[in-house]
Amino acid sequence: MSSLSSRPRRPSPPGSSPPWSWSPPCGRTSRYGVASLSWSLDHVGPITRSVRDAAVVLTALAGHDPRDPASVDRPDEDFTTGLEVGVQGLRIGVPDNYFTDDVDPQVAAAVAEAVEVYREAGARIVPVTAPLADRYKAAEWAIMLSEASAYHRETMRSHYELYTDDVRAFLEVGETILAADYIDAHRHRQQIKAAWQRVFSEVDVVLAPTTPMPAVPADGLTVEWPGGASEHATEAYTRLCIPGNLTGLPAISVPCGSTTEGLPIGLQLMGRAFEEATVLRAAHGFETATDHVGRLAPVTAG
Repeated sequence: MSSLSSRPRRPSPPGSSPPWSWSPPCGRTSRYGVASLSWSLDHVGPITRSVRDAAVVLTALAGHDPRDPASVDRPDEDFTTGLEVGVQGLRIGVPDNYFTDDVDPQVAAAVAEAVEVYREAGARIVPVTAPLADRYKAAEWAIMLSEASAYHRETMRSHYELYTDDVRAFLEVGETILAADYIDAHRHRQQIKAAWQRVFSEVDVVLAPTTPMPAVPADGLTVEWPGGASEHATEAYTRLCIPGNLTGLPAISVPCGSTTEGLPIGLQLMGRAFEEATVLRAAHGFETATDHVGRLAPVTAG
C-alpha cells in the first residue's frame, strides 16, 4: 500500500473527482497542433464530467484529418447512440494478473465492488489473463523515452533550465536507449497488440483499476508496497494504463469509489479498436447504477 501521511496533497479541481477521462483509439482523433510526447503512442481524448459528456465531445472530435499522418478515415458516428442500452449480456473481462499486482487494498476492493455491480446488472463476468504482461513496461518506456528525447533534443541543448529535474532525468535516459532496443520494443508492441486481439475475441470490455493507488502527497516520489518493494510514483501511476497505450485500444476511466480519506478511485474500461460505443455503453451503465457522480475529494492547505 502506498504510504500515507498528513503532508498536503495536490488539490483536486472542482467537479466530479476523478474526472471521466476518455482515451479514443489511436487515429480516431487528430493530434494536429498537440505538442508530442511520443509520436507512435500519442493520442487525444477529452476529460469530462460524465460519460454522456465524453460521448458528446468524442462525436465532435472524431474525424479524419490529413494533417495528422496517423489519422484514419472512418465514417462519422454519434457516440451518444446506444448509451442507454445497458450492460445486459455484455461480456466483461476481469484480468487475473498484471492489473492485480501491487495494488492498494482499497483500490482492489472498489474494483471488486464494481465487478459485482456489473454482475447484478446482467453482464457476464469472464476471467481473462493479460497476455505477454512481462513485456509491457520495457516496451512502453523504450518507445516513449526514445521518442520524447528525440522530440525535445534541441530544446534540451539550448534551454536546459526550462525542464524540471525529473523531466530532464527521463529525457536523458531516453538518449541512452539503443536503436536496436527501440526497434525491438516496437516488435514486442506488435505481438502484444495481436495477443490482446485474441483476448477481445472472448470478451467485449476489459475491466481493471486505472491506477494501482490513490493520490500520494505532492512531494511523494516513491510508492512503498507490502513486502518491501518500492516504485517511482510516475511509473506506478502509469503502469496499469500501459496495455491500452501500447495497443492503441479505446479506454475510459470512471469514478468507482473513494478511500477512507475521501480520495477518488478510478475504474478503467478498455475495448476493441474503434468500438468506442461499447466502451461508453459499459461505462454509462456503471455510472447510472452507482452514486459516485459528483463526489469531491477533500482539499487541504499546505
